[in-house]
Amino acid sequence: MLTEVLTWAATPCPAWVRKSGLLAEVVALRARAARCKDAWAPHLARSREIVLRAAQEAPGRGAALVLGSGLLLDAPLAELSAMFDRVVAADAVHLRAARRLARRCGNVVCVERDLTGLGRAALELRRRGGGTLPPPEADGFDDDGFDLVVSANMASQLPYPFKRLLEPVCPCASMDGLARRLVREHFERLRRFTGRVCCVADLKWIFLDGETV
Repeated sequence: MLTEVLTWAATPCPAWVRKSGLLAEVVALRARAARCKDAWAPHLARSREIVLRAAQEAPGRGAALVLGSGLLLDAPLAELSAMFDRVVAADAVHLRAARRLARRCGNVVCVERDLTGLGRAALELRRRGGGTLPPPEADGFDDDGFDLVVSANMASQLPYPFKRLLEPVCPCASMDGLARRLVREHFERLRRFTGRVCCVADLKWIFLDGETV
């Protein structure tokens, strides 16, 4: 627990990442990945396999982009580094452990990028006590610049930091609409890339209340 607290305190990130609980979530995920290493191994192996399959179908070997790279567990980083001239790992925050993994490959760079484009605006909305979110900021990635684009952030998870950030000042209906918007915009964004696109995501959730689905 002390290690997690120190990691949370020492990791640089934008204010909205810390305030929304996203940083705490990433730190906790790293600890959970270590505790559940054996149980998680089959899932991570399948994820890496599907990413590698997509990489082999990429139209070129210039650059690969991993969106929602996080702890760099889902993507086969060493293999992508060997296959492409340049690999960009993009997420709202990277822990030092992830950066060390990237540096070992030589041609992998970690960039901090708000993939929703709404982080700063959501924090300002929270501070004002409510209002309307503006259109998202551009993520700055050239749609034609990557031979492979991997979405590894589990699209259904995108709304949760904003849900935690904005629930105190926004009605539930607005939060439901925002959640759908963020997932829809993410998939629309992926469609604009011209290279091979690979998306690692859950297909559906089943909620149980006793024996009732």
